Amino acid sequence: MCIVFAGAVFSPDYALRLRRGERALPTEHAAVNLAIYRGGRQVAWVMSEYPRLEALSETRVVVGGTIFERGGDGVTRIVLRDRTAPFATMVTGGLGARVEGEIVIEPVTGPCEPCSIATAGAGGQAAHHGWQALAPRARVHARFSRPDFRLDATGYLDRNHGDGRLEDAFARWGWARFHGAGETAIVYAFEDRVGRRRTLLLRCPDGGSGASPSEPPVAAEGPPRDAGWGLQIPSRFGAAGLACEPAGLLERSPFYARFQARLVGQAGHDPGAVGLGEWLDLDRFRSPLRQMLLRFRTRGC
Repeated sequence: MCIVFAGAVFSPDYALRLRRGERALPTEHAAVNLAIYRGGRQVAWVMSEYPRLEALSETRVVVGGTIFERGGDGVTRIVLRDRTAPFATMVTGGLGARVEGEIVIEPVTGPCEPCSIATAGAGGQAAHHGWQALAPRARVHARFSRPDFRLDATGYLDRNHGDGRLEDAFARWGWARFHGAGETAIVYAFEDRVGRRRTLLLRCPDGGSGASPSEPPVAAEGPPRDAGWGLQIPSRFGAAGLACEPAGLLERSPFYARFQARLVGQAGHDPGAVGLGEWLDLDRFRSPLRQMLLRFRTRGC
């Protein structure tokens, strides 16, 4: 999994500057996050924060030694030249081990319509978050020389942006995507700062484009599950008739979990289909102490 940030959402330095009232710009807190797994175990973890973006456009972003570029044919190439975060991969990669490789993303499904999520943020003020699935389903080819890793699989590409801090707009946020037979399903479930819960469902047939998310009734969450570090995640979340069940945990922290997930309760999908999901507890993230712990998972540049 690879994420390129123009404004590192989980940067402790970015959050600290804003708490101090400084004029901190997103372009002053760029970051690259890469997680490589083999058999459900982490092989490498990169979370590097940089003081500036080298380039930023709709089709090209350069952060440190990483180049993210989308071609006119929709194919995306990510060339990574970075190092693992200190302490995060002492066993698997060593302190600051080099990471070098390339990821090529070839869309099977065209981009979906952009979605604007309006929430009631802190103090009842409106906040907006934008999300677009650029390639809901894609063929992904990863070739890394450091570490030695190859992957040819089905994948996904999206982009997000907002006009403020996530923790000021949301209390909790869950997301999962599933590749069924001929269709990809994406579920967003979130709660804003006034306690309003909503669910978005995006269904994208292979070979198509321009799909728009619907907003079905919110399903009751399953009993809470312990994800470690004091974090509780629901054992089921999503929409009425379609839900995500977190399965094997890939990443865990005091406020965030990434997991393999099962899609359940939806006709036309294999009930045992496995996807990828995330859960974010922004009430817990707001704690300055927990944000300070992120320094052990982040490499400053």
